[in-house]
Amino acid sequence: QLAETEVLRETMLAAASTLDFDEVLARTIDVLEREMGIEYLGFMLPVEDPSTGEWFMVSHECLLGFEPPDGGFRYPIDECLTGRVWQMGEPRILGDVEHEGPYAVADEDVRSELAIPVRAGDEVVAVLNLESGQPHAFNEQDLRFYSAIAGQLGIAMENAQLFEAERQQRQLAEALEKAAVAVSSTLELEQVLDRILEQVEQVVPGHSFNIMLIENGRARVVRSRGYEKMDLAEEVVERPLPIADYPHWIEMTQSGEPVVVDDTSLDAAWNAREGWLWLRSYMGAPIQVGDTTVGFLSVDGTEPGQFNSDDANRLKTFAS
Repeated sequence: QLAETEVLRETMLAAASTLDFDEVLARTIDVLEREMGIEYLGFMLPVEDPSTGEWFMVSHECLLGFEPPDGGFRYPIDECLTGRVWQMGEPRILGDVEHEGPYAVADEDVRSELAIPVRAGDEVVAVLNLESGQPHAFNEQDLRFYSAIAGQLGIAMENAQLFEAERQQRQLAEALEKAAVAVSSTLELEQVLDRILEQVEQVVPGHSFNIMLIENGRARVVRSRGYEKMDLAEEVVERPLPIADYPHWIEMTQSGEPVVVDDTSLDAAWNAREGWLWLRSYMGAPIQVGDTTVGFLSVDGTEPGQFNSDDANRLKTFAS
């Protein structure tokens, strides 16, 4: 009981003293190992594969017992206890993983498991997972204690998410203000476009950025950033490209709305260019004057699933 009290005290102090969730988690793990002597603890997050739509539980950190592969342990939702707990929102104890499943084996020495949902507000956002080499290692008292730990971690996650959302909103407002100043301070188009691209780079997680203007049915890059890292700075402005060859540009021209391509290698409408296999995700927003699309503001990513709807709305604001 003294050990449990010390763990709870340290976790609560960590959650109250910092908005860095990784630090809260690290301090919690440290005191759990020191005071409770746990064999294995994992903090599992639900992650969707953008290319297949399949959900996995992925270890945020592999914490005690054995070393994780690169990117953490990754289990299909329906094949592991943590996935079921995340889906159902209720804790589970497996007294003997060999006979009670579902258990996704990371270590053949594991015999029992305890999984507890972690909530930020009303939403289950993660699962706290404990395992032991002893059968029936966990009981109702463990369930109550680790549920309290999960509650504190949920508070820390929610606080961190709220802080990050506020930080992003503040950053977006500052970037838009600087872009507006650029628009109102000069009639030099190239200067204005350069300033806008600079600010887009501050608030959108891309690897390269460009502004294209439409001339006679072709889109021509007039300003760009980031392509020099791939030795493509000259190629990207070399020749205009026919809009008719790029279905996503046609879509933006007709709809006036942004487009997000999660994975260019799997997108049937994507027109791949030779030497551009590094471009794995794409986001674009039409630049409109009245109801006429006069160009595109585009962002390229090197990883699948790099952009989301929030990023698209930010890009649309800068295009406007």
